[in-house]
Amino acid sequence: MSVNKIKSKVALLGLTFYPYPEAIPESIKIFKEHLVHYGEILSGIAEVEKQYFCADAEDCEKAIAETANGEIEALVLVAVSYAASMTFVPSLLKSTLPLLVWNTQMDNSFGLAYDFDDLLRNHTVQGTQDMTSVLKRKNKIFALETGHCRDNKCLERMQKWLQAAKAANFAKKLRIGCMGSLCRDMGDFDLDDQMLKQWGPEKFRIDLEEFAKFANQATEDEIKKIIAADKASFDLSPGLREETHRLSVRYEIALRNIISKGEFQAFTMNFLELCNSPEIRSIPFLGINKLMGEGIGYGAEGDFVTAAFMAQINQLVEKSTFTEIYTVDFVKDRLMMSHMQECNPALARKDRKVKIVEKEFWAPGAENYAGMHFSLEPGPVTLASLTWEEVGKFNIIAYQCEIVDQEPLENFNIPHWVVRVPEQPVADFLNNYSLAGGPHHLVGIPGHHSDLLSKLAFWQNFNFTDLNNG
Repeated sequence: MSVNKIKSKVALLGLTFYPYPEAIPESIKIFKEHLVHYGEILSGIAEVEKQYFCADAEDCEKAIAETANGEIEALVLVAVSYAASMTFVPSLLKSTLPLLVWNTQMDNSFGLAYDFDDLLRNHTVQGTQDMTSVLKRKNKIFALETGHCRDNKCLERMQKWLQAAKAANFAKKLRIGCMGSLCRDMGDFDLDDQMLKQWGPEKFRIDLEEFAKFANQATEDEIKKIIAADKASFDLSPGLREETHRLSVRYEIALRNIISKGEFQAFTMNFLELCNSPEIRSIPFLGINKLMGEGIGYGAEGDFVTAAFMAQINQLVEKSTFTEIYTVDFVKDRLMMSHMQECNPALARKDRKVKIVEKEFWAPGAENYAGMHFSLEPGPVTLASLTWEEVGKFNIIAYQCEIVDQEPLENFNIPHWVVRVPEQPVADFLNNYSLAGGPHHLVGIPGHHSDLLSKLAFWQNFNFTDLNNG
């Protein structure tokens, strides 16, 4: 699955040497043309919102000030000639935006006819080295990619850096709706408020009475419209009673209204608190799954950490899903991935419709609900989770594996999918995952995306554990 098609918003800063405007005035027109050329190329992988030609410290200070308004998600730095580091570094150190240095030039080679015009067009690498040497010494976090300006492989790497920068910035404005508190004694996602603030997302309490009120206020037209859409999109089981379907649709409507009102990009639910509420009759699994399919991050049992992490991941890739390792196959080195009901139907097998079935819920206090039954499209997948240490350092854990071509199991009529662990016994993977501090909730990401996740960790100054390598 490809990276998210929504491009990151960047500012491009072209840097030159302060004596050039006076000493070689004709060079400035050439350098500015180069900056425009680089901007046109960069626009293929990012939204270039602003371009700045910086010949002195004042130019750079202006650029940094104007890009601090929250609209720009990353700075791309390119030397259009030699550029002296300390003209620009003091201003760059003030910026909190991710900084990507593009080490490039106009021509991709030189030959026996090389002359001073060629030098003028391609006199950039030493300026980049001056800059990065000082940035490194000053402990400024920056990424660097080197290649000719039309090198597609270099541009692809840059796109990943910028998409990860977009996701890192997204955390600072991410709103999590919490329907209930953490499930009691589940400690692996019990993140304190100080570390949550350090990361960026903000959590908000969802009032259960308001949720119930929205469900009761659902109109007949709203209910009929969603049921008609379900009949068109899904395979409704003959055993699904109309009253059960209608009740689940009511709670889907309520959930949509709650998320829309709160402007939440992520959501979590403690099912026990819903079961214990006299005003709530059933669990909104149908709505949860559909909303995951529309890009909302989700974490079960009050897990706001995984909910927010999934929402961040959805800035990197097109879709992902909440999941958990349910059972281990030690003979075939496989994992059964599932949860009570929660799974993204947008990732379901393409050769059949998702079924909607009537399900009983095991915990007392909840009526039957309309649930889904499907397995996922086979192919590469990345399992990822977010954990942290007591000392205040986050860690992203990633593992690339494969979704097995497995039809939905007839006797296990909830969403589920099977993962094959490559290149090692499944016991070794489970040892390594737990020893890395991996929690029991994960995010499943179609495709192999450890590289993207490592870049997200880099921008946020998180640790990164790649379980495929060591």
